Amino acid sequence: MNRQRWPVWLRVGFVVVATPLLFVLLEAPARSLEIRADVGVMHLLRIGGLPLVTGAQALVQPMHGEAFWVYLSPSCSSLASILTLGCIAAALPGRVAGGGRRLLAFLAAAAAVFLGNMLRIDLSIGAGLVRGQTMLVLFHNWAGSVFAFVYTMGGFIVMLWLLLPDRRKGAAEQGTALSRVGAATPAGA
Repeated sequence: MNRQRWPVWLRVGFVVVATPLLFVLLEAPARSLEIRADVGVMHLLRIGGLPLVTGAQALVQPMHGEAFWVYLSPSCSSLASILTLGCIAAALPGRVAGGGRRLLAFLAAAAAVFLGNMLRIDLSIGAGLVRGQTMLVLFHNWAGSVFAFVYTMGGFIVMLWLLLPDRRKGAAEQGTALSRVGAATPAGA
C-alpha cells in the first residue's frame, strides 16, 4: 500500500467505528434538542397548540380534534445525515482541504441539514395543527421523505462547494503564469 494512502484508510477505519458509537451516544440528546428547537421556533412565530415538550415528544393540540403526542424518532432526527457528512469530511484526503477548511465546510453542511430538518418537522407539525394527526402523518411520510433527501444533498453540495478549489481562480493564475512564460520566450523560438 502506498505510504500516502495509509492516513486516509486510518481515518476511514476510525469513521466506521466511531460513527455508530456516536449515533448511539448522541441520538437521545439530539432528538430532544431538535424537538425543543422546533417548538421554540413555532412559539417565536406565535403558532399555538404546542403546550408541552418532554424528551423527544411534544403534545399537539390541533385547531379541531383531540390532542396527540408527536414523537421524534431516531430516524426522523438529522443526526444520521450530519454524522454521514462528518464521515465524508473526515475520510477526505488531506490534499483536498486542510483541517480548518474541512471543519468549516462540515459545520456549514451540518447547519444546512439541521435547519432543513427543522423546516420538515415544523411543516409536519403545522399540518397536524391545522388538519389533525392523520394529516401530520401523511405530510411526514410523503413530503418529509423528499425534504430529507433534499436537505441532505443540499448539505453535501454546500460542503463540496466550500472544499473544492475555485476553478476560475486556478484558470486565472494559470493564464498569468503562461503569459509570463510567453514573455520570457525569445521571439524566434
